[in-house]
Amino acid sequence: MSDAPARVVFTTGFSRRYTGGVTEFAIEAKTLRGVIKAMDTLYPGLGDHLEEETTVAIDGELHEVGTMVSMFQAHGFEVRHLESLREHYALTLRHWVANLAKRFDEAVEEVGAERARVWRLYMSGSAYGFERHHLEIHQILCAKPVSGQSGWELRTDFEPKF
Repeated sequence: MSDAPARVVFTTGFSRRYTGGVTEFAIEAKTLRGVIKAMDTLYPGLGDHLEEETTVAIDGELHEVGTMVSMFQAHGFEVRHLESLREHYALTLRHWVANLAKRFDEAVEEVGAERARVWRLYMSGSAYGFERHHLEIHQILCAKPVSGQSGWELRTDFEPKF
């Protein structure tokens, strides 16, 4: 485990509600529970919200869909279609958890009990978050027009043509 401070990043909306707009923090903590406790010390009462609304993206960043659309547009892309896949992810994760449960002994043999339990908890928690709209995921289809032309056919639906 690294001795470097944990980098904590909140979405703009979350930070406006709870930290006065501050989005990034370097927190000295070795566990997620320690991060939550340190953040609650900085912003009393925040710990309760983090317990309910925390999403962990290890070595990743989470951006609100509006931020992503703005970034695409700022770089010359045109958004052609945007779709929430939240309910689909909840269902998919529930299937994955069920499959893991059916073959849990095999998973333990392959990756060890601790890692298998972590993945079961991660997938179950993520499914719960998607089901209750604490987590979101979107698919954004963009095109970069050349001389005003997107290069896309005009379509009224987005169903694949096989």
